[in-house]
Amino acid sequence: AVGDVVVFGDTISADQTITIPDSTTITVGGLRFASHHAYKIAATGSGALRFPSTVGPSMIDLEQAGAAVPRITAPIQLSSSVAVIGTGELSVGVMKGAGGLSVVSGTVKMMGASSYTGLTEIIAGAIAAGAENLMSKASTVSIAASGQLGLNGFSQEIASLISEGGVDLGQNSATTFGVGHDGSDSIIEGPMTGKGM
Repeated sequence: AVGDVVVFGDTISADQTITIPDSTTITVGGLRFASHHAYKIAATGSGALRFPSTVGPSMIDLEQAGAAVPRITAPIQLSSSVAVIGTGELSVGVMKGAGGLSVVSGTVKMMGASSYTGLTEIIAGAIAAGAENLMSKASTVSIAASGQLGLNGFSQEIASLISEGGVDLGQNSATTFGVGHDGSDSIIEGPMTGKGM
């Protein structure tokens, strides 16, 4: 049903791709990946995956085993905040909307240029950039002491930064990390490592 949590379990015997058709938006209350195989959620045309407005955050639970890394290449519409939990890794494409992203644990690898306006929060997990300028310029990034943001040598620009955790620029000396795109002040108390500026 619309808004339910969708569970991707071990009933499959190989990696699986689920494709959202053109002009179709699938609304889910959450996702749970619990498989030895990798699932991919893709879309054709204007197909999209939507997390609705809720009282609390919607959940993406990463319980997959071994090296299985789920990927969401379909555009994600964030009507409210989405929290990522678990010990695995998730690869995501474009994220847009008024909601935000909270990485409680696990790792989120960004592979699409996002424009969502809610808070990006890294509590005890990590966000890793997969290419240049994928992080939302309209989102403030808050990194708790146990959180980690890895640019991997790819330049990014964000609204502002509140950081007690670490920021790793990577080993590319040309990497730039632009904070203050919205004109607000940033508070940087955590370590910033790597090359670049």
